[in-house]
Amino acid sequence: MNRNQVLTPKLRVLAWAMAAALICGCGAQADGGGTQNPNRWVPDGRWIRDPEGRVLMLRGVNYSALEWGNFSTQPNGPRESDFARIASWGFRVVRLPIAWAYLEPEPGRIDLDYLKNEVDRVIGFAQRHGIAVVLDMHQYQWSMCFTGGLGIPTWTCEGKYENDTFGFGRTQAQTDFWTGATAPDGRPLLDHLADVWLKVAEYYRDSPTVVAFNFFNEPADYLSGIQAGLTYEEGVEVFEREVLFPYYRRLAGLVRGVGAQQTLVLDPAVQRAGGMRVHPQPIGDDNVVYAPHLYLAYLNSTADSEDVRSDYAQAMTEAVEFGGPLWVGEWAGDPEMYRENLSMLDEFLLGNVCFGYFPSGNELVAADGTENLERVNLLVRPYPVQTAGIPQVLDWDPDSHEFRYIWAEDPERTIPDPTIIAVQTARFFPQGFTLVLSPGDVAEIDGDRVLIRSDRRNTAHSIEIHPN
Repeated sequence: MNRNQVLTPKLRVLAWAMAAALICGCGAQADGGGTQNPNRWVPDGRWIRDPEGRVLMLRGVNYSALEWGNFSTQPNGPRESDFARIASWGFRVVRLPIAWAYLEPEPGRIDLDYLKNEVDRVIGFAQRHGIAVVLDMHQYQWSMCFTGGLGIPTWTCEGKYENDTFGFGRTQAQTDFWTGATAPDGRPLLDHLADVWLKVAEYYRDSPTVVAFNFFNEPADYLSGIQAGLTYEEGVEVFEREVLFPYYRRLAGLVRGVGAQQTLVLDPAVQRAGGMRVHPQPIGDDNVVYAPHLYLAYLNSTADSEDVRSDYAQAMTEAVEFGGPLWVGEWAGDPEMYRENLSMLDEFLLGNVCFGYFPSGNELVAADGTENLERVNLLVRPYPVQTAGIPQVLDWDPDSHEFRYIWAEDPERTIPDPTIIAVQTARFFPQGFTLVLSPGDVAEIDGDRVLIRSDRRNTAHSIEIHPN
């Protein structure tokens, strides 16, 4: 095995030119079809690839501010330093929740100032730090019509539902939305949201940084199935088959119709978060990613490691049914739940965004920017940012700081180097580290990245990182 091998100067320049094209969120503007955007995602069966065919392990955080109305004018509003920190963690993607309530403050009046004044500012932070953005149309507890809620405009529900302690009014509002409730102008609310997505897609279709659209956060129709005499599970399945995924298909047609080629990141019914088996449907678009929220360890205090592993395996099966790769859109919990989820994400070789990073202070950082190291030192870890081949095995021990990654040559294509590993040198290897590479492979250590060029005479490759 070769230790601490380095690239020749000529290959070093080539490798970093290729790496910069992939990782930097700036530079090449996409044309209307987005085909020249080096940050574009290419879903391909089990994997998400870059335009050159390298497998991307897209890891990051949900950046929670704009959906709450926590704008740039607020004392703890979004800051560029947040994105510098996220990039320093080795992450290259954020899921950015935004809210319909700010985009359509009155029925039929779509206000793009929300995008221009607030959303664009945050996207600019991401772009300057090489971070791709997934725009997520978010709701939590549905609307400000209800205590603690956000996302859905108040004109859809104000004065129509009781703001009760048990959430019955909120539950009915969600069910009504999906079953044809109308706005004050008489048009279905689903049509209004479709109008909003059309404008958002037109606005961001050429963005090199906004790489994906997440149409709706945690959709649910809680009541229709029960009212029709179905079991709860049957009602969820009918909702997905007859309402939710057909609506996604409709939205996909609209955004494609205006030339937006962003990847579509789609939630199943919210009941999936607790471990319920759901049935996502193909929507007739290949540029899609299945993005359930996996909160089993958080919602079920009795769940053990095998329960969590089964939950992830179930999500993998659902992704095959859906017809796109699995990318976990949310997960959270206490430090032990961090260990459980991160272990599964490594075992199943998955990208993800945890929930979440709040500039106003939350689980990961305080409002003054101080890191919660008990969580951050688990979340942040070495991982393969891109792989010139097919990922096989990923192991990281957060206690001993030992790392191992194995990948194989792709039998169907030759994928250009480099393979890039994010390593977090100062955090985990303050005394440096030793690399152990497959015979013939060579690597360059540059700050917090290791770039590897593979000897293509070998069918499999590996790297081990050992702290000095």
